[in-house]
Amino acid sequence: LSGPLQEFIIYDVEQSTNRTSIESNVGDYFTQNTPLLDTYTGAAACYSLRLMRTAYTGSAIRVRRSSDSTEQDIGFNVFGELDTVSLLAFAGTGDAFVKTWFDQASTNDATQTTTANQPQIVSSGAVTVDGNGALTISYDASNDFMETALTLNTEPISVFAVNQTPNGSYAPIVGLGGTTAYLNLEIQNAQDVNIKVYAGNGST
Repeated sequence: LSGPLQEFIIYDVEQSTNRTSIESNVGDYFTQNTPLLDTYTGAAACYSLRLMRTAYTGSAIRVRRSSDSTEQDIGFNVFGELDTVSLLAFAGTGDAFVKTWFDQASTNDATQTTTANQPQIVSSGAVTVDGNGALTISYDASNDFMETALTLNTEPISVFAVNQTPNGSYAPIVGLGGTTAYLNLEIQNAQDVNIKVYAGNGST
């Protein structure tokens, strides 16, 4: 991934009839009061920096700070937003990286145990933001990624993501598959969507 990523939702059933409403909910973000998954249930996985389900009582992310590699879970504030006060207090004047992005829909947490591959969320004591100034997890376009053991048993599937991609470059948003074949969803210039299926030798 090249650029920031704020939210990722996967349903293992087709959601075309709900697509407009789901995207409206994502667009409204903090202007709506009902978490999205309370209305549109059945998500196979959901990773977000906002609270997506009223019944969810876990944390949003687990972060590692650069000063001493200590880790801490970060939850949500009373508005359902990421608790950036606790995050910045933990990170201090240094950097913080995301080790675990907790799944608010199930138990398929996304993780990255290799420190060099962990995306960043605090830089020099300030939260990372996108081009609109919104809080984001920042990927370095080189080797940052997170993985989950999510298994999808039905098709088609629906994927909703909130991200920005630098102009003129393609960025994989999600890769699904195993060692023999995999699928990448890529977005260019926040408009053009490419779906690529790769064979085990890397050919398209």
